[in-house]
Amino acid sequence: MSSIKLYLDTRKPRKDGSCPLKLSVSHKGYFQIGLDVYLSPEQWADGKVQTHGNLNEQKRLQRYVETRFSAAQNICGRWDDLVE
Repeated sequence: MSSIKLYLDTRKPRKDGSCPLKLSVSHKGYFQIGLDVYLSPEQWADGKVQTHGNLNEQKRLQRYVETRFSAAQNICGRWDDLVE
């Protein structure tokens, strides 16, 4: 059984204080997938993008993150089906 989680990797922030948003995948091991999205800790709350100011940018980023998360879930679901 595989599992996927979104998390903001705050271990090594960039110079501007933003941190990479990643998918953490556990399936017969553990690996991470970078989403090429960088947010400050204030912009990531309760698993949602919380950008201040530009609502269109916030919605675009949230849709992108949800799409990538959903695609990863589909792939892991196929992996699980192959193992059974």
